[in-house]
Amino acid sequence: MIRSQQCAQIKPDLPERQDAPGSLSYTSYRTDAITATVTGDTVRATVTVTNTGVPAGDAVVAVYVSRPVAELVAPDRRLVGFARLTLAGGQTGTVTVRIPRDRFAVTSGDVTGAGPARVQPGGYRLTAGSVGTEFTVS
Repeated sequence: MIRSQQCAQIKPDLPERQDAPGSLSYTSYRTDAITATVTGDTVRATVTVTNTGVPAGDAVVAVYVSRPVAELVAPDRRLVGFARLTLAGGQTGTVTVRIPRDRFAVTSGDVTGAGPARVQPGGYRLTAGSVGTEFTVS
């Protein structure tokens, strides 16, 4: 059995990890911009991310959807896609996340979810990190 005092004395030879949203890395990231392009049954979310630290690292860019006004009860925001992006220290990169239209579907029937899932036409908002953009589904 190892006691907590003994564990506190073990120190790996690694730099202190910076926990950025969506990453487990020894660096930090900033989400600079997001745009949404609707083409047929797909929404393309293009996200720009900067590695603000010195070491290279992998950022996991998570894209969420929300509806400012909705007919059906749904979570405030839902994860609809993600992508991994490798960036050198100080580098800025862009990643595109393709989101099928059916990921915006919600189930009617309130709490039971007994109804069929359907995509509500109207305005939606995509967010990644602290930036967001709006688009319309018809």
